[in-house]
Amino acid sequence: MSRPRIGISVWKRPLRTSLGQPETMHALSDDYIRPIVSAGGRPVLIPALDPGEAEDVLDDLDALIISGGGDVDPAFYGQANTGDSVDVDPSVDAWEMALIRGAKRRRMPLLGVCRGMQVINVTLGGTLEQEITHQEGLHRPLVGTPEELRAASHPVHIIAGSRLAELYGVEQRLVNTIHHQAPARIGERLEVTARAPDGTVEALEYQGDWFALGVQWHPERWAFEEEAPLFKSLIEQADQYREL
Repeated sequence: MSRPRIGISVWKRPLRTSLGQPETMHALSDDYIRPIVSAGGRPVLIPALDPGEAEDVLDDLDALIISGGGDVDPAFYGQANTGDSVDVDPSVDAWEMALIRGAKRRRMPLLGVCRGMQVINVTLGGTLEQEITHQEGLHRPLVGTPEELRAASHPVHIIAGSRLAELYGVEQRLVNTIHHQAPARIGERLEVTARAPDGTVEALEYQGDWFALGVQWHPERWAFEEEAPLFKSLIEQADQYREL
């Protein structure tokens, strides 16, 4: 049997090329590709299109990942930009929200990573904290070398009885610290299933007959053997979805 097709949203951003001036690129780190392949899926990269294209795109997929990227435009959750929301692109937000709404209607398996979890929360009526970093504490400003940013970590507590607790088999674990925003008001039928010691929401799960969850950390940038349960579960759900 062929591998299930796992659609992954990409980051639309200007990048300098050999032609000199920055060009708009639809790009994605290889860090997302490798764990999907290792878990048994076939990655399908999804560029940001017109929201009206979402249903046709979803027709060709078995599961969906909303990846990390720039901040969600606060206008989508009824707030003004305090100046802390950066790399905002409302057209990308609208596109990913259309994908999420389509996945919800189909009950297509969905995983949100960092920004991805935030977009899920906003799509379902939630809001975000526009800045959670400070000099003291778990979530410090995102400054330093790439190596330092990748190495930063903090503990999270996973709620007993949640899907994540079942997947990882633990209720305490370390995760990376590469975000400066987090969910505030929680969206409809979402439940907080992991928090950092400072109270920051670190995971959300949909309560109902839909495999939809989000994590605030970046599992694709953590050791695969530690994050394999998450990716393998998504692939298993994708296999079940395409048999419906």
